[in-house]
Amino acid sequence: MLNFRGAKIGGNPFIDVGVIINSPKNLVVGDNVVISCYTVLTAGGSIKIEDDVMIGYKCNLLSQNHAIPKDVSKSIRFSGHTSHPIHIKKGAWLASNVTILPGVTVGEGAVIGAGAVVTKDVEDYSIYAGVPAKKIKDRIEESYR
Repeated sequence: MLNFRGAKIGGNPFIDVGVIINSPKNLVVGDNVVISCYTVLTAGGSIKIEDDVMIGYKCNLLSQNHAIPKDVSKSIRFSGHTSHPIHIKKGAWLASNVTILPGVTVGEGAVIGAGAVVTKDVEDYSIYAGVPAKKIKDRIEESYR
């Protein structure tokens, strides 16, 4: 059904129950991608998920955010949105309850620990955790890079 709403979905996807996708026309999903239950994808600013990515339970990929007016007499509710693309590269794993904020690229083969809030780009083959997410170690030995 998503293909009819404009999303580009690759082969062999697994999209679990309760997944919410806003602005599916701006969503590109590669082959063999797992999107676990109760995940929210706001693709207004575009989301690209490459092949073999795993997204755990209750994750949030938010490519849009409310614009915050400098004039405090104006309501945030009616101030519009800012949009910046999210890119999740091949083979990455987002554990459960991860939040990816607008403009973030998660590197190839990267792992994001449960509950992390990712505000900045993530290096390839590295492990990030925490709020805000910080690099805690590399996934592979230097000799394999």
